[in-house]
Amino acid sequence: ANRAISVGVRRFSKSGNVGRTWLSSSEQIQKSSKAKTERWWSFAGSVLPAPIIGSILGGPSLSTKCIVIAALAAAQSAYFLAQAESVLARATDAVALKARSAAVSDTYANQGARNSAIL
Repeated sequence: ANRAISVGVRRFSKSGNVGRTWLSSSEQIQKSSKAKTERWWSFAGSVLPAPIIGSILGGPSLSTKCIVIAALAAAQSAYFLAQAESVLARATDAVALKARSAAVSDTYANQGARNSAIL
């Protein structure tokens, strides 16, 4: 979704907002490795809180702990679902805007072709 949102952003941005985009092989490997590490930390941070908090706050019996963990996991799932829907809505809007821009551009190109055919 982030790729769909960011397509064409560089084309319409100011020169001061565009950073260095070409990376050497070692920089690409470092960036990829860092992204994978951050992804694993994000995964662990989104999966582990429910069992940890539930085991601490759940009370003495195992069944109570399981109920608390399940409730916390359901709340986490709802939160991440809302986040995913938000990002998908932004991506859908961005793609629709780019499609409209492409259609307008195509219309002007066709109009130019017609006018040049007359000449």
